[in-house]
Parts: sequence; C-alpha cells; structure tokens
Amino acid sequence: MMRILFLSQTTAVGAASRMRIYAYLSLLKHDSFAYDLVPGTTESQDIAFLQSPTLLIKIRWFLSKVLHRLLCLARIRSYDCVVLQRETLPYFFPFTEILLSTFARKFVFDFDDAIFVYPKKKTVLKKLFMDRKHVIRILRRCDRVIVSTNYLREFCVNYVKDVRVIPTCVTLSEFSEMKKVKGEGKLIIGWIGSYSTRGYLLLVENILRKLALEYNFQFIVIGAGEVRFDGIDMLCKKWHKESEVDDLLSFDIGIMPLPDNPWTRGKAGYKLIQYMAAGVPAVASAVGVNVEIIQDGISGYLASDEEEWLSKLGHLLADSSLRQRFAEQGWHIVEQRYSTAGNLDAWVQAVSKFDGCNQCRK
Repeated sequence: MMRILFLSQTTAVGAASRMRIYAYLSLLKHDSFAYDLVPGTTESQDIAFLQSPTLLIKIRWFLSKVLHRLLCLARIRSYDCVVLQRETLPYFFPFTEILLSTFARKFVFDFDDAIFVYPKKKTVLKKLFMDRKHVIRILRRCDRVIVSTNYLREFCVNYVKDVRVIPTCVTLSEFSEMKKVKGEGKLIIGWIGSYSTRGYLLLVENILRKLALEYNFQFIVIGAGEVRFDGIDMLCKKWHKESEVDDLLSFDIGIMPLPDNPWTRGKAGYKLIQYMAAGVPAVASAVGVNVEIIQDGISGYLASDEEEWLSKLGHLLADSSLRQRFAEQGWHIVEQRYSTAGNLDAWVQAVSKFDGCNQCRK
C-alpha cells in the first residue's frame, strides 16, 4: 500500500489545512493509502497567530514550521510521496522545500493563495532577504501541484507539468440543515475572517453606515478582533472552531468585500462557499473566483462599486423571498461543486496516483 507523508501548514485550526488536508483524510476509505500527518504548528500557536499576531508570535509560528519540516527529513525516504501544504517561509529562499523535494520520492505541493505575489510594502527583513523567485524554485521541484483556482493554475503551468485544480471546499455534513430565512425582525449581516483580512471591512464601512439609516440590522464580525464603525450596530466575536458553524447559521446575509488586485484575484472564495453552505445569501465583490462561485442575481449578488453594494444589500435586507431563493440556489451549487465529499475522488487521485509520471518535473 502506498505511504504518504502530509505536511500541513497548521493544525485543523487553520482553515486551509483543515479543508484541504484534514477534511479529506477524515473521509478516506481504509484501503486508499497509508499516511502520516505532521502539522507545522501547534493548536495554541495557530490560535495566537489568528487572534493576536504580534511579531514574537509570528516568529515562533514560522520557526515552528521550519523545525517540524526539517525533522521529517530523517524519515522522508520511507514514504512514497510527500504532500506539502503551503510554503514554509513566504518570500524567502525555500531551503526547506529544496531539501524535502530532494529526498522525497514524489513531491506534491498544495496552496490556495497567490503566494507568488509580492508585497509592495516591505519590512527591513524582507528587503534584505526577499527571494522573488521563491515560489518558482518550489514549483520547478514538484512532481505535481494542487491549487484552488484557475488563476493560480495559470501561473503554475509555466513551471510544472502536472497542475490539478481542487477548490477549497466545505464539509456539508457539518451543516445539518439549511437555516430558515427570517421574515421579520432585526436582520444580521455577517462577515467571517481573520485579523490579517480585517482591512477589507473598510471597503463597506460607509455602505453599511448608509444602509443603517434605512434598515434595521446588526453587523456581526467574526475573527477580526475589535472593529468599530460609528453609526452601525456591531458585534465582534472571536473565532472558535467549535462555534464556527453556529456563528455562520446566525447570519441572514453574508458579505465578502475585496479590493481588486493580483493577491485577491488568487483567493479561494472560502468564506463565500461557507455562507452558501449555511444557506446564507451572500453579496461579494466581483473579484477573482467569486465570479465563478456566484451566478449574479441567481445564487447571490456580485458588486463592483459602492452603488452596487448599496443597491444589492438593500434588496436582500428588504426581501425575504429573495433571501430564500438565493439561499436555496447557493446551497445546491455548493453541493454540486464545493463539497469535500464531491471532490474526494479527485483529491485522492491528485495525492496518490502517479501512473506514467516518472518524469513530472520540468
């Protein structure tokens, strides 16, 4: 039986590792393959990194990934394949990936962000040590790459022959039933994310303030720390894995505002898929994969400017039948295209089947 070593970026606390590695392993049939799973961090490190990422916490988090991955080198030859989820140190020379790929029999790299896009604002450390080819160096050493969107695939095919697209999915069984659409009373507009993505909320601050003059709603923010907008009834909550589904089900409308730039075009649309899985109608910026996930006006709304955000959120706040229709259509799209169960066979093929792939690396 094939033996695979999975090196996830984080524990199941991290959404990408949880949905791109852990969720699929939990669905495996016993005869698929044997595996070991080594996260790069501990659960306490992940929680601290998500909720209060100080410089010291970030340093510990990244050093933990380096250490855990280097420790695997001693036994790496006992596996038929190594699956590495995300790079170890973003923007820096990928020495751990070079070592892992050198000793691995087969080397698979998985990621779901535009990690090849480099920041315009650089710290002193990044200015001194940034390697602008760090992702290219990794890709050229891969037998296969798994990405979440076609945007990411278009970059990868220049450097590796075998690139598979598997979206970042949800486990639908966690959402036991579609929530009932609220007909009357105060509605909840919700957003779920992390401290690192809280800046995107500024895109809708004025929009929500204008809507609050006409509609009765509360804005709930999960995972961003303390955020306050004047003139808006807001509630900020910490993200917890145990309460995530219930928090999503509490929303009446979910939003996903994004600026349009090379980094956001590579996002996997995960929070949008979460909203739809929970039966929550969504409004999202018309950026990147969002335009593939949502059929505008059928399974949700896409918005390109402030006027569209105001109009489309207003329609949803005013019309419960529209919210119901979007909720039902969105849930069916997730069931058909964005569930872990529906993508399991493709994932198993991607991490374990290498027939005719003796020379996969470019």
